[in-house]
Amino acid sequence: MLTGSVIASSAPEAQEVPVAKLSFLAGFGAGYVLGSKAGRERYEQIRQGWDRAKDDPRLQSLAGMAQARADDALSSLRAKMGTDAPR
Repeated sequence: MLTGSVIASSAPEAQEVPVAKLSFLAGFGAGYVLGSKAGRERYEQIRQGWDRAKDDPRLQSLAGMAQARADDALSSLRAKMGTDAPR
């Protein structure tokens, strides 16, 4: 589990974002959408907001950094396990 880890950008204006906070917000958002009694109109508002957010270069940068960290961690784990590790 990555609790307490942070995702940081090399850009000076970027702030560190705790992974736990990102996970919480994603879970909260999914729960809200699934449990919303506001109907289709509210769902569409939320979906449009998500579409705008996912196209934000800052979010794409964070996602790229998270993917790179996950790839590095997986490579490190495979190296520790030896060459028998499944791919």
